[in-house]
This record gives sequence, structure tokens and C-alpha cells, in this order.
Amino acid sequence: MAMARERSSNATDCVMIVAHVQSFSEMNGLQSALRGVLGVVNVQLMSLKAGTAHIEVMYKNVVPLEHQLQELYAARWRILATQDGIKIWL
Repeated sequence: MAMARERSSNATDCVMIVAHVQSFSEMNGLQSALRGVLGVVNVQLMSLKAGTAHIEVMYKNVVPLEHQLQELYAARWRILATQDGIKIWL
């Protein structure tokens, strides 16, 4: 699940867990899509192992990131938002 922590710049770092990654091109597509979300400042792949990726997203917006993702990508990805954060299934 994604864990968020506040930064002094009013941006939030969020580690997202992405399940069922089939290829590097799929991972690159996901990273590009995340970079296109309003308020996303930076996207960094932290690890990719056995089809599960951990991505650090720096996000700065008043609308919660999980709401942005639901609106933009619910048709492509299964997105689960919990009180702990975000998990995405490709």
C-alpha cells in the first residue's frame, strides 16, 4: 500500500505498489501516465521484482492522488484506495 509523508515543500511522497507488471514497456507506460497526472512532480521506479513494482511519486495537489487516478485510469487499472494508501493492479 502507498505510504505518504509530508515534505516541507507541501509535496507528499507516496510509495505505490503496482502488481502484475508483465513487461518493462508496461512499466514505462504506467510511469508516463503517472507523470501526466495533475500535481505529480516526480515519478521514480524504486524496485521491480517478480512482477511487483514499488514507485515513489512526489505529488502536490489538494485533490488526493487516489481520486485523480480513479478518474483518469479506472478503466485501465484496478485501483484500490485504502486508508493506508494506493495499490494498483495492471
